[in-house]
Amino acid sequence: MQTDPILHERVRRALAPHPHVVLLLPSPDADQSVACLNDRVEKNLRALNEHYVRHPANESLAKMVVYTLGKTPEETCAEILERLAISLS
Repeated sequence: MQTDPILHERVRRALAPHPHVVLLLPSPDADQSVACLNDRVEKNLRALNEHYVRHPANESLAKMVVYTLGKTPEETCAEILERLAISLS
């Protein structure tokens, strides 16, 4: 799989004015992230998971990376809100 650099630049420009672009990954370790994500999907999607976890475009577009392994959705949400200094109250 190849990522089109023109498309990447177009996406980068579209996201640039948005202060909260968050990349969710299971772990900072790419191998662990791929394994975790592959456990959640059918075999035909595993190559796609690996491509997106390892491709540098995703981290270059994100303004924040949050790792989710071992966290509940509520814990992940709370971490994002805390890091963005946003309160639910």
